[in-house]
Amino acid sequence: MEYIRGELQSNFDKPLKETWEATQAAMEGAGFTIKSRRADSFSAVLKAEDAQARTIEITLENIGEFLTLVRIRVGLLGDAEFSKQLLDSIESKLNRI
Repeated sequence: MEYIRGELQSNFDKPLKETWEATQAAMEGAGFTIKSRRADSFSAVLKAEDAQARTIEITLENIGEFLTLVRIRVGLLGDAEFSKQLLDSIESKLNRI
């Protein structure tokens, strides 16, 4: 896990499809307003808004059959702690799939 220029990056040893399902479940379960979502077999992007009207963008990239890169940005400048909480929530959902 790395936090670079306002963006948290981490890898999950899971396929993109499973990681995408977990990401959507985590964001919906937290009550965020989903603004847009798109996915194909190579990548996925979910944009949402939190209660403080900050934009949350989560980007997933398929980098292997069982490896997905997850990038999280909160607001314009980022929020390391909140991004980590979101990542933990996604990981928790992913472990249940």
